[in-house]
Amino acid sequence: MGRTTFSLYDYLPERSSIGIEQARENLNQAYAARLAADRDFKKNLVITDGMALYLYETRSNFRQDIKEAALQIVEDKYDLYNNHNTWPGQPPASHDTDLVRERVEHLLTNGNFLIRRDEGSNIYNFGHAALEETAFRAFWGKKGLARRLPEKFQVFPRMGLVLVATAVQCALMSYKGGGKAKLDFHARTFTPIYLKQLAALEYLEADALKGPRLERMRTRWSTIFFERARVDPGLKYLPDMTEVGVNTDDDDTS
Repeated sequence: MGRTTFSLYDYLPERSSIGIEQARENLNQAYAARLAADRDFKKNLVITDGMALYLYETRSNFRQDIKEAALQIVEDKYDLYNNHNTWPGQPPASHDTDLVRERVEHLLTNGNFLIRRDEGSNIYNFGHAALEETAFRAFWGKKGLARRLPEKFQVFPRMGLVLVATAVQCALMSYKGGGKAKLDFHARTFTPIYLKQLAALEYLEADALKGPRLERMRTRWSTIFFERARVDPGLKYLPDMTEVGVNTDDDDTS
Protein backbone atom coordinates (compact mmCIF):
# COMPACT_ATOMS: atom_id res chain seq x y z
CA MET A 1 0.00 0.00 0.00
CA GLY A 2 1.30 3.42 -0.90
CA ARG A 3 2.14 5.96 1.74
CA THR A 4 1.14 9.59 1.50
CA THR A 5 3.70 12.19 2.55
CA PHE A 6 2.06 15.08 4.34
CA SER A 7 3.47 18.26 5.84
CA LEU A 8 1.79 21.00 7.80
CA TYR A 9 4.44 23.38 6.50
CA ASP A 10 2.67 23.37 3.13
CA TYR A 11 -0.22 25.11 4.83
CA LEU A 12 1.85 27.56 6.87
CA PRO A 13 4.19 29.10 4.27
CA GLU A 14 4.69 32.30 6.26
CA ARG A 15 4.18 31.11 9.80
CA SER A 16 5.70 34.17 11.47
CA SER A 17 3.40 36.61 9.71
CA ILE A 18 -0.05 35.06 10.15
CA GLY A 19 -2.44 35.53 13.04
CA ILE A 20 -3.84 32.80 15.27
CA GLU A 21 -7.19 32.68 13.48
CA GLN A 22 -5.52 32.27 10.09
CA ALA A 23 -3.22 29.63 11.51
CA ARG A 24 -6.22 27.74 12.87
CA GLU A 25 -7.94 27.92 9.50
CA ASN A 26 -4.81 26.71 7.74
CA LEU A 27 -4.51 23.77 10.11
CA ASN A 28 -8.16 22.88 9.56
CA GLN A 29 -7.48 22.86 5.83
CA ALA A 30 -4.44 20.66 6.41
CA TYR A 31 -6.51 18.23 8.45
CA ALA A 32 -9.22 18.11 5.77
CA ALA A 33 -6.64 17.51 3.04
CA ARG A 34 -5.00 14.72 5.02
CA LEU A 35 -8.35 13.07 5.65
CA ALA A 36 -9.26 13.33 1.96
CA ALA A 37 -5.98 11.66 1.00
CA ASP A 38 -6.35 8.86 3.53
CA ARG A 39 -9.81 7.91 4.78
CA ASP A 40 -8.24 5.84 7.55
CA PHE A 41 -6.35 8.86 8.87
CA LYS A 42 -8.53 9.36 11.98
CA LYS A 43 -8.75 5.63 12.65
CA ASN A 44 -4.98 5.27 12.57
CA LEU A 45 -4.29 8.41 14.60
CA VAL A 46 -2.52 7.59 17.84
CA ILE A 47 -2.89 9.95 20.79
CA THR A 48 0.20 9.47 22.94
CA ASP A 49 0.81 10.52 26.54
CA GLY A 50 3.26 13.15 25.33
CA MET A 51 0.70 14.54 22.90
CA ALA A 52 -1.84 14.77 25.70
CA LEU A 53 0.52 16.70 27.94
CA TYR A 54 1.53 18.99 25.07
CA LEU A 55 -2.11 19.63 24.27
CA TYR A 56 -2.77 20.56 27.87
CA GLU A 57 0.26 22.81 28.17
CA THR A 58 -0.30 24.69 24.91
CA ARG A 59 -4.07 24.86 24.41
CA SER A 60 -5.67 27.16 26.98
CA ASN A 61 -9.19 26.21 25.89
CA PHE A 62 -8.53 22.54 26.54
CA ARG A 63 -6.96 23.38 29.88
CA GLN A 64 -9.96 25.52 30.76
CA ASP A 65 -12.41 22.72 29.91
CA ILE A 66 -10.73 20.24 32.24
CA LYS A 67 -10.26 22.86 34.94
CA GLU A 68 -13.91 23.87 34.90
CA ALA A 69 -15.11 20.27 34.84
CA ALA A 70 -13.04 19.38 37.90
CA LEU A 71 -13.97 22.52 39.81
CA GLN A 72 -17.67 21.93 39.17
CA ILE A 73 -17.75 18.53 40.78
CA VAL A 74 -15.13 18.12 43.55
CA GLU A 75 -17.11 19.96 46.21
CA ASP A 76 -20.13 17.69 45.79
CA LYS A 77 -18.52 14.38 44.79
CA TYR A 78 -16.15 14.48 47.77
CA ASP A 79 -18.80 16.07 50.00
CA LEU A 80 -16.28 18.62 51.26
CA TYR A 81 -18.93 20.36 53.39
CA ASN A 82 -20.52 17.09 54.56
CA ASN A 83 -23.88 17.96 53.04
CA HIS A 84 -24.49 14.26 52.38
CA ASN A 85 -23.20 13.04 55.76
CA THR A 86 -20.40 10.98 54.24
CA TRP A 87 -17.88 11.97 56.91
CA PRO A 88 -18.73 9.90 60.04
CA GLY A 89 -18.73 11.67 63.39
CA GLN A 90 -18.64 15.14 61.85
CA PRO A 91 -21.41 17.74 61.88
CA PRO A 92 -23.56 17.84 58.72
CA ALA A 93 -23.53 20.79 56.33
CA SER A 94 -20.44 22.20 58.01
CA HIS A 95 -18.26 24.84 56.35
CA ASP A 96 -15.84 24.83 59.27
CA THR A 97 -12.49 25.59 57.68
CA ASP A 98 -10.57 23.22 59.96
CA LEU A 99 -12.86 20.33 59.08
CA VAL A 100 -12.72 21.07 55.36
CA ARG A 101 -8.94 21.27 55.57
CA GLU A 102 -8.82 17.88 57.32
CA ARG A 103 -11.08 16.29 54.71
CA VAL A 104 -8.99 17.59 51.84
CA GLU A 105 -5.78 16.49 53.53
CA HIS A 106 -7.21 12.99 53.94
CA LEU A 107 -8.29 12.86 50.29
CA LEU A 108 -4.88 13.98 49.02
CA THR A 109 -2.98 11.54 51.25
CA ASN A 110 -1.84 8.39 49.46
CA GLY A 111 -4.12 9.15 46.53
CA ASN A 112 -7.33 8.51 48.49
CA PHE A 113 -9.21 10.84 46.16
CA LEU A 114 -8.58 8.41 43.28
CA ILE A 115 -10.23 5.42 44.92
CA ARG A 116 -13.77 4.13 44.67
CA ARG A 117 -14.92 1.58 47.24
CA ASP A 118 -17.98 -0.55 46.67
CA GLU A 119 -20.31 -1.98 49.31
CA GLY A 120 -18.04 -4.98 49.67
CA SER A 121 -15.07 -2.70 50.42
CA ASN A 122 -13.42 -3.61 47.11
CA ILE A 123 -11.03 -0.91 45.92
CA TYR A 124 -11.05 0.49 42.39
CA ASN A 125 -8.04 2.66 41.63
CA PHE A 126 -8.67 5.75 39.48
CA GLY A 127 -12.37 4.88 39.74
CA HIS A 128 -13.80 7.58 42.01
CA ALA A 129 -17.05 9.15 40.84
CA ALA A 130 -15.36 12.57 40.79
CA LEU A 131 -12.94 11.38 38.11
CA GLU A 132 -15.72 9.72 36.15
CA GLU A 133 -17.89 12.83 36.06
CA THR A 134 -14.95 15.09 35.25
CA ALA A 135 -14.03 12.79 32.36
CA PHE A 136 -17.53 13.01 30.94
CA ARG A 137 -17.80 16.78 31.19
CA ALA A 138 -14.30 17.48 29.89
CA PHE A 139 -14.19 15.03 26.97
CA TRP A 140 -17.86 14.59 26.06
CA GLY A 141 -18.83 18.22 26.71
CA LYS A 142 -19.89 20.74 24.11
CA LYS A 143 -16.47 20.88 22.42
CA GLY A 144 -14.99 17.71 23.85
CA LEU A 145 -12.49 15.57 21.98
CA ALA A 146 -14.82 12.58 22.07
CA ARG A 147 -17.22 14.51 19.85
CA ARG A 148 -14.48 15.17 17.31
CA LEU A 149 -12.77 11.79 17.45
CA PRO A 150 -15.37 9.22 18.56
CA GLU A 151 -13.32 6.43 17.01
CA LYS A 152 -10.55 7.12 19.52
CA PHE A 153 -12.87 7.07 22.53
CA GLN A 154 -14.46 3.65 22.25
CA VAL A 155 -12.25 3.04 25.26
CA PHE A 156 -11.56 6.15 27.35
CA PRO A 157 -7.86 6.83 26.62
CA ARG A 158 -5.42 6.25 29.42
CA MET A 159 -3.97 9.71 28.79
CA GLY A 160 -7.44 11.12 29.42
CA LEU A 161 -7.65 9.29 32.73
CA VAL A 162 -4.30 10.75 33.79
CA LEU A 163 -5.33 14.27 32.77
CA VAL A 164 -8.60 13.95 34.68
CA ALA A 165 -6.89 12.62 37.81
CA THR A 166 -4.43 15.50 37.67
CA ALA A 167 -7.16 18.10 37.20
CA VAL A 168 -9.16 16.71 40.12
CA GLN A 169 -6.07 16.76 42.34
CA CYS A 170 -5.40 20.39 41.41
CA ALA A 171 -9.04 21.27 42.10
CA LEU A 172 -8.87 19.65 45.54
CA MET A 173 -5.65 21.51 46.27
CA SER A 174 -7.56 24.76 45.90
CA TYR A 175 -9.46 23.78 49.08
CA LYS A 176 -6.36 22.99 51.16
CA GLY A 177 -6.82 26.16 53.18
CA GLY A 178 -10.32 25.14 54.26
CA GLY A 179 -12.11 27.25 51.67
CA LYS A 180 -12.17 27.59 47.92
CA ALA A 181 -9.14 29.54 46.71
CA LYS A 182 -8.02 30.58 43.25
CA LEU A 183 -6.83 27.55 41.36
CA ASP A 184 -3.36 27.61 39.80
CA PHE A 185 -3.73 25.59 36.63
CA HIS A 186 -0.56 26.68 34.90
CA ALA A 187 1.62 24.07 33.25
CA ARG A 188 4.37 24.53 35.84
CA THR A 189 1.95 23.31 38.52
CA PHE A 190 0.08 20.78 36.42
CA THR A 191 2.96 18.98 34.71
CA PRO A 192 4.73 17.49 37.78
CA ILE A 193 1.39 16.20 39.08
CA TYR A 194 0.57 14.76 35.66
CA LEU A 195 3.86 12.87 35.55
CA LYS A 196 3.28 11.41 39.02
CA GLN A 197 -0.23 10.31 38.09
CA LEU A 198 1.08 8.75 34.89
CA ALA A 199 3.69 6.81 36.86
CA ALA A 200 1.00 5.61 39.28
CA LEU A 201 -1.20 4.45 36.42
CA GLU A 202 1.67 2.62 34.73
CA TYR A 203 2.47 0.87 38.01
CA LEU A 204 -1.12 -0.34 38.33
CA GLU A 205 -1.31 -1.36 34.67
CA ALA A 206 1.65 -3.69 35.20
CA ASP A 207 -0.33 -5.63 37.80
CA ALA A 208 -1.96 -8.80 36.45
CA LEU A 209 -5.25 -8.08 38.23
CA LYS A 210 -5.44 -4.30 38.41
CA GLY A 211 -4.29 -3.65 34.85
CA PRO A 212 -7.16 -5.49 33.12
CA ARG A 213 -9.62 -4.08 35.65
CA LEU A 214 -8.55 -0.54 34.74
CA GLU A 215 -9.03 -1.24 31.03
CA ARG A 216 -12.50 -2.66 31.65
CA MET A 217 -13.36 0.43 33.65
CA ARG A 218 -12.21 2.74 30.85
CA THR A 219 -14.26 0.75 28.35
CA ARG A 220 -17.32 0.90 30.58
CA TRP A 221 -16.95 4.64 31.09
CA SER A 222 -16.87 5.30 27.36
CA THR A 223 -19.94 3.16 26.77
CA ILE A 224 -21.83 5.03 29.48
CA PHE A 225 -20.59 8.42 28.29
CA PHE A 226 -21.60 7.88 24.67
CA GLU A 227 -25.06 6.84 25.79
CA ARG A 228 -25.36 9.91 28.02
CA ALA A 229 -24.17 12.16 25.20
CA ARG A 230 -26.56 10.61 22.69
CA VAL A 231 -29.43 12.74 24.01
CA ASP A 232 -27.58 15.78 22.61
CA PRO A 233 -28.69 16.38 18.98
CA GLY A 234 -25.21 17.69 18.24
CA LEU A 235 -23.82 14.19 18.64
CA LYS A 236 -25.87 12.46 15.94
CA TYR A 237 -22.73 11.29 14.18
CA LEU A 238 -21.56 9.24 17.13
CA PRO A 239 -21.32 5.52 16.35
CA ASP A 240 -23.65 2.90 17.78
CA MET A 241 -21.37 1.39 20.41
CA THR A 242 -22.86 -2.09 19.95
CA GLU A 243 -21.99 -1.92 16.24
CA VAL A 244 -18.35 -1.06 16.85
CA GLY A 245 -17.95 -3.99 19.21
CA VAL A 246 -17.57 -2.22 22.55
CA ASN A 247 -18.09 -4.52 25.52
CA THR A 248 -20.89 -3.12 27.67
CA ASP A 249 -20.45 -5.66 30.44
CA ASP A 250 -20.49 -3.83 33.78
CA ASP A 251 -18.62 -6.57 35.63
CA ASP A 252 -15.25 -5.35 36.90
CA THR A 253 -14.93 -7.44 40.01
CA SER A 254 -12.53 -10.03 38.62
